[in-house]
Amino acid sequence: DSDGVLSILNNDGLQDRNILTNGGFAVQQRVATASTAIPSVSTTTRAGRVADRWAVTTGNATTTSWAQIDSSGSPETNLNSKFYGKITQATNAAKFILSQFITNADMANLRGKKVRVSVKIKQFVGSNQVYKLGLLQLTSAGTVDVCPAFISAIGASGVDPTWGTNLSAIAPDASPTGENGTISGSFLQITSTAGWVRSSCVFTVPSDAKNLCVVLIKDATGGATDSAGIAEFQLTQSSEIVEYVATPFEEELSRCQMFFSKSFPL
Repeated sequence: DSDGVLSILNNDGLQDRNILTNGGFAVQQRVATASTAIPSVSTTTRAGRVADRWAVTTGNATTTSWAQIDSSGSPETNLNSKFYGKITQATNAAKFILSQFITNADMANLRGKKVRVSVKIKQFVGSNQVYKLGLLQLTSAGTVDVCPAFISAIGASGVDPTWGTNLSAIAPDASPTGENGTISGSFLQITSTAGWVRSSCVFTVPSDAKNLCVVLIKDATGGATDSAGIAEFQLTQSSEIVEYVATPFEEELSRCQMFFSKSFPL
């Protein structure tokens, strides 16, 4: 404010709340935590099951694996979260898209407002790769809370995916000085490094958007054994840079169980 005081409260409420569910990849009810082939992975749909509420779409549906890594026993520099996800190519090079579809109940209050999407990436195996961070909208022509066919083509190296009917990318407003990445078309273009680096971008949500979908695209096929870590995924209200703070596990689990719940203990 005019006195130089930064408050987490604004006219719209708590701006540091992560709108994404399971942005720290702590809840993983439907797949093993150890590295395993992604179940139901597809070249056109969001069927690939990884951590709860997240999906993987890939250019080669037979080779991509996912692992939930617990960093608590061996803390990593510049990583604040306990867990991160690790995507590995088993035998073939391929692009992939990590995505989360956000229900209307969680995004309706964001229409017409600025939001910031942020993520940390680390390249474990393979040369540094280009990734694209973006925010899609289900346009006014779509049906609320119905995700259409996700893509019709994932695209060649360096070519953006062809999005499904009534899905379109929202053009970024800006990427702040000091954050990794540069604006490229409808995305924030990021080059991974051998360390955890945060990248973030500001978007203005269209006033008539019916749903949102965050996407992280591996922009090139890369190498046959590439492996990258993804952590601290956030979508927060306002253009402010928000440091990652983990949602308490019990709350995160409860949010996930609105969509899927096991009948036996985790």
